[in-house]
Amino acid sequence: MPLICLVRHGQASATAEDYDVLSDLGRTQAAVVGRELARRGLRDPLLVSGTLNGQRDTAVSSRRRPGTRGRCTRTPAGTSTTTWP
Repeated sequence: MPLICLVRHGQASATAEDYDVLSDLGRTQAAVVGRELARRGLRDPLLVSGTLNGQRDTAVSSRRRPGTRGRCTRTPAGTSTTTWP
């Protein structure tokens, strides 16, 4: 049965010169998401993010956990897509 998981991007760096980057907590949050996705052992997972840096960084960071593999690419529509083979 298909499953859709909605995940919001990690916390942004409110005090940084560029707000559109993940804070240390945001990077930790992305790692937690990646571990959970790996734990679930999803079949043919596809991760799609928005185009903002914090959104893309959350997607990339969440797939860089043990048990997850894949790549991020930019789709013609301007969104980022991560797949796990």
